[in-house]
Amino acid sequence: MIGFAEHTALRMLRARGCRSTFLEAGEARIHALELDGHGDGPTLVLLHGLGADCLSFTSLMFRLRAKFERIVIPDLPGHGWSDAVDGLTPHKMMSSLAEALDALVTSPAAIVGTSLGGMCAARYAAMRPSNVASLMLIAPGGAQLDEASLKELLKTFEIEAHGDALAFVDRCFVNLPWAVRHVLAAGVKRRMSNPALRATIDRFGPEDMLRPGELASIRAPTLLVWGAEERLLPESSLEFYQRHLPRGARVERWLNFGHAGFLEQPRVMAQRIANFARDTQVGEWEPPQLRWLPASATLYASP
Repeated sequence: MIGFAEHTALRMLRARGCRSTFLEAGEARIHALELDGHGDGPTLVLLHGLGADCLSFTSLMFRLRAKFERIVIPDLPGHGWSDAVDGLTPHKMMSSLAEALDALVTSPAAIVGTSLGGMCAARYAAMRPSNVASLMLIAPGGAQLDEASLKELLKTFEIEAHGDALAFVDRCFVNLPWAVRHVLAAGVKRRMSNPALRATIDRFGPEDMLRPGELASIRAPTLLVWGAEERLLPESSLEFYQRHLPRGARVERWLNFGHAGFLEQPRVMAQRIANFARDTQVGEWEPPQLRWLPASATLYASP
């Protein structure tokens, strides 16, 4: 559900050189925001989280413009300016997104995903290894959880009142000014009240989550960033990724960083995205060739 503020923000982005592209992909019509860059890095694809949209990355995209040749930010099916789809299931969401990315990505790209977008990014890297030059996952969802834990997680997206939205915002951010908390909460409540989105959330089940073999099959250089103040996803989600990402993947745990830490720390996050994509521009990558820490390692760094 797009409001006046979002439409105004998109018009402002278009005035700064962004383009809106619409693609027919599977059963969905997908909207993507595109921005030409000035750098020599590959195409950068940014994938947002559940209930968000392409505007989530406004604070990052212009910081990254000088580092990449092109930036592409799709709205996930049923989100943002992408059309709502009757009976949208997690499987249909992923297949439509993959078809749209196949059309948008004409050479190996740096893929970055956060939350649900992290799950989609990991699955796309497993599905289309030749299209992914590097993979960066920021507080990714999609880990296998038992049915009770998954039900509890999905319940946090049931936003019926402003107080529920405030509680959700507080689980995503580390430190927000009072007024900003309430503005964000109003937007969360409006988006999560969308009946089509609610129906899609209710369709998520254990069978839709990432399988260990999918993560193990990823061949792209991979970095996972997890916040020490993560309060939305359970710690078992991080443990799942640590166990099943291929050897050579790097896991960093940042201090003063919550589920939406990329919004609170855009300067440092933009620098890390650019540096990781630069450092992994190699021909054919095999984990043993790069002397990274194993996936079980956890680094502590403060943005």
